[in-house]
Amino acid sequence: MLTIFQTREEIQAYRHQLGDDLAFVPTMGALHRGHSSLLASAMEHNPITMCSIFVNPLQFGNVNDLDTYPKTLEADIDLLGKEGVRFLFMPTPEDLYGAGVDSPKIDIAPLHDIYEGKMRPGHFDGVLKVLYTFFHLIQPNHVFFGQKDLQQCMVVEKLIAQCFPMMELHICETVREESGLAMSSRNTRLSEEGKIHAAQIFKSLNEIGGNLDNGMDFNEAFNLSKEHFASCRIEIEYLDLINLPNMDAASHRKKETRQALVFAGVLEGVRLIDNVILD
Repeated sequence: MLTIFQTREEIQAYRHQLGDDLAFVPTMGALHRGHSSLLASAMEHNPITMCSIFVNPLQFGNVNDLDTYPKTLEADIDLLGKEGVRFLFMPTPEDLYGAGVDSPKIDIAPLHDIYEGKMRPGHFDGVLKVLYTFFHLIQPNHVFFGQKDLQQCMVVEKLIAQCFPMMELHICETVREESGLAMSSRNTRLSEEGKIHAAQIFKSLNEIGGNLDNGMDFNEAFNLSKEHFASCRIEIEYLDLINLPNMDAASHRKKETRQALVFAGVLEGVRLIDNVILD
């Protein structure tokens, strides 16, 4: 049976009954199979799992994005029940932020000003605010995030290291459609043709990765892919080879270094992101 908490007070009053080993999966709702995979990973690790549904206004620089974010609460609650999740935290912004949890200054440099931080000013300030508040209230021992939001995962890694060192971060592999398209709530805004074109993002990233493994430098591999993106009507915002965890740009594949390819672009007016971690 799914127990729903809607206020900070309810969480604080009940938290001691949840034991000393709690898994937590934060979401903004509009749940899909990618979220189901995160929940399954959390429950496999620990059956006492809490999920949150909270569309965080502080993460949206564009009011239109906030207004058009899909809201499917009834279906979300039904999915959580079928997945066997036991606890759901579903606060309002007024309740969550009204009491004013003072978060310390968290150093996420250089992630604040590059890639998603640059394209969405203030976004990671909102991420840090909500996650610090959630972690402070819920006190989870394990938290689960999807690799699709790779830069967010690196931000969470820094937050945990600085403020919650006893908490363990689990980064779960991106769940994809059979076509290779990374699952996202935004995919519902694509036409069927758009979904076919969007699936080429993952294919192209893998081709670039293969060329890098064969000794090609990144600029050459990137230039080879440009025409393919253009033919699919995908406008590239960024596509880079980066070193983790600080996401500094690299020019060549270094197999002794943890690296990834990161992408953001626009198709049919829908902004899409994806990444491939290079083994």
